[in-house]
Amino acid sequence: MAGYMLAQNIRQIESSKSITVVTQNDGRFYPKPMLSTALYHKKSPDHIVTATAQEMMDKYNIHVMTNAPVTEVDFAQKKVQLPNQSLAYDQLVFATGSKSNKIPKVKDVEGLLSVNSIEDYETLLDQLPHAQEILIIGSGLVGIEFSHDLLTAGHRVSMVSQTEEALWGLVPKAIGLKCRDHLIDMGLEWITDAGVRDVQRQDKKLSVHFSEQPTKQYDLVLSAIGIAPNTDLA
Repeated sequence: MAGYMLAQNIRQIESSKSITVVTQNDGRFYPKPMLSTALYHKKSPDHIVTATAQEMMDKYNIHVMTNAPVTEVDFAQKKVQLPNQSLAYDQLVFATGSKSNKIPKVKDVEGLLSVNSIEDYETLLDQLPHAQEILIIGSGLVGIEFSHDLLTAGHRVSMVSQTEEALWGLVPKAIGLKCRDHLIDMGLEWITDAGVRDVQRQDKKLSVHFSEQPTKQYDLVLSAIGIAPNTDLA
């Protein structure tokens, strides 16, 4: 999103400058905050997207290279390497966004998700019809929004929280406790004092091994433990 926004602003003051946006996905433009609220509003990915890559090219007179992950940057030669070609540049801006934090010491398995892009949201929607028992790891804003929306949709939801209250550090404790109690009244199982040690796929279920609780099985596990800058290339 930041790359597109910068291109728009540059185009406002430089009508003829050549601008190329390179993206590893299909280049759809959408408001990222919608990812954690779209489920409640029953919005499909198509309803979140405000412009395709082609529409952005036509509107702002830019070139967008989709499905083209950058594998290496040669700062001395001023070139970026793509899987099948290299591109020369005069000025380079990194707008690589963020990536979801990983659960320490837990390997990726099918059914262990995080939602940090529209592609992630599509994966979640694909798996939800087969998921009755859902575990959310993390009680921050994203985790709380998803727990409310999934409970409203009729799923059985559990949440692992490192704190007694929801939204720690974001709201006063009294409000966080009220939020937690409201979700519990909706049917949420609130789990504290139990870190996640491992997640393993067993047949169609995910076995979650806790540090201070018995192992439990879920259909889907949603990790919502925050994001970090994506500095892999930089």
